[in-house]
Amino acid sequence: MVALFGADGIGFGVWAGLIPHFQQQLGFTTPQLGIPLLALVCGAIISMPLAGSFSARRGSMTLGGPACFAFASALCLVAGTAAIGHGVLFTLAAFLFGATKGLIDVSANTQAVLLEEARQRPLNAFCQACWSLGGLTGSSLVAVVGREEAFITPLLIVVAGAIAAIGVFAPRRLVDDRNPEQKAGGGTSTGVFSALRDSPHLRILGALAILSLFTEGVMSDWAAVYLREAGGASNSFAALGYTAVALAMTTGRFSGDWAIRKLGPANVLRLGGSMVALGILLAVGTGLTIGHPAGIMGGFVLLGLGVANLVPVIFSAAGKDPIAGAGPGIATVTTLGFGGFLIGPPLIAAISAGIGLSGALLILLLAGGVIAWNAQRAVRV
Repeated sequence: MVALFGADGIGFGVWAGLIPHFQQQLGFTTPQLGIPLLALVCGAIISMPLAGSFSARRGSMTLGGPACFAFASALCLVAGTAAIGHGVLFTLAAFLFGATKGLIDVSANTQAVLLEEARQRPLNAFCQACWSLGGLTGSSLVAVVGREEAFITPLLIVVAGAIAAIGVFAPRRLVDDRNPEQKAGGGTSTGVFSALRDSPHLRILGALAILSLFTEGVMSDWAAVYLREAGGASNSFAALGYTAVALAMTTGRFSGDWAIRKLGPANVLRLGGSMVALGILLAVGTGLTIGHPAGIMGGFVLLGLGVANLVPVIFSAAGKDPIAGAGPGIATVTTLGFGGFLIGPPLIAAISAGIGLSGALLILLLAGGVIAWNAQRAVRV
């Protein structure tokens, strides 16, 4: 199950690190880049409900392997269409990339819930840390290897091969949920809308999940671009923008259980939201004034540390919701949160067309403030 999170992360990390490279190959402006990013969102939104229905009938264990193969193929297709400079085909490939990512997201997160129930202990922070570690690995590989354009294709082949190999071996270690009686959760709500209708507490958690993963999604696609545009960095150095965020998130999540025990979940949320706000303020402030990449990178690191344990705390609180129950509660905030993750990048692209990328990124200042303000209400059950 952990391997699925790693495969998802490394594939997405390579995508995020190569966005400036793709943009240059295609000759896209920043607003134009929002079109394929929106296509990625549409692909994921369409595939996630279908993957959920498939998992309910056949089991998430059955979905994991084919999802990895499809994800690896879509990553190669994205790079190939960018290399020939065809914007329409690139947009279609981005749609397929988003759709296959949605398949892995559903399979991996369903497996995480099942494993939590089997072991009777929280695992969300560790699973999200593995996703972050995968993203860090992918973007770091781009930063190192991507200095020479000739090395990008071999890198993609190796990464796609590794993801496909996970698709072969990982399903053997997954929780077998092919039995219809093996269900995640046990609440009375039957879907996202009914859970939201029944539980006011879950509505708060859902809103904070959207803001938390919205922040992660924006950083995954726009950190490298902002470092290049505002900091004057090269494409290979710009890839370190997302690497800095991913490294900070990975470090924070591996220490997340300790922080929650010491500080309490409400304080972790409050501190995390505040760090998100201060981090983006530092990055954008540096970009608008001295334009030094070190200051921008420092802001990204602070933001990454802040956002690291927001999702684990929110997911854990959702699993304890007394009205929805563990399964529907987690499924609801996961669905809403990943919607925020996917819609964030194209929304920033659209807003940047009017006020510039620096102004658009300041939306994260508001997101961090809302999370910090509602921390106590979020963890109260």
